[in-house]
Amino acid sequence: MMLPLALMASVWCVSVPAHAGVPVLCGNGISWASATFVSMYSEESKTSMRIQRYTNAVRIDIDSAGAEKSLIELEKGEQFYRGAVHGPKDFMFADLAASAPVHILQKKFATPCDAFLASAFQLTPGKDDGWGRGADRVTGTVEGERDSLRYTLDFYANGVRQPEKRVVGKWAATAINAIPLETDIRGWVLQRGDGNTPEKMASTTIQEWYELRGNTR
Repeated sequence: MMLPLALMASVWCVSVPAHAGVPVLCGNGISWASATFVSMYSEESKTSMRIQRYTNAVRIDIDSAGAEKSLIELEKGEQFYRGAVHGPKDFMFADLAASAPVHILQKKFATPCDAFLASAFQLTPGKDDGWGRGADRVTGTVEGERDSLRYTLDFYANGVRQPEKRVVGKWAATAINAIPLETDIRGWVLQRGDGNTPEKMASTTIQEWYELRGNTR
């Protein structure tokens, strides 16, 4: 199954219960590769991306200035999508874009636990550091929520006092489950793993699609 690159590299993990007052992200072997959910929103481009990983699927949602599109890829290769001009190709680099801010956090913090215990930070990109997006200074804040992190990144260039770009988002390593069978796919398009011509969905939910097609889960 052609799952997003950042998620293909991840370990299928389930959050381990922590002692009272101790975040799940600390003391449970959770690494940056343990992500089950990542999201980002660029205030500059008015674009948001969300990637949710399940035991049997990956879902990508993109909203660019109000134009929404989504992709669900099942473990057997079927892809359901909506709002995409070029089908699944529209989501080819979504994982890289959604994960880019997390790579910046990784440069500052070795583990999600380190980020959880921090608050504000600053980084100075080098000339050849593409992650800096042309900025000469990046500041950030991180807010921990037991098994997730919410972040804000501000990019400054040319010594200005106000940020030229701001990105906010979330990273989480929650317990992982199968995609809900009641997921609405009414009006979506199906691209089968065999590469045949895409077909408009008659099913309203993933459960109904399984039942009508006689598929095994």
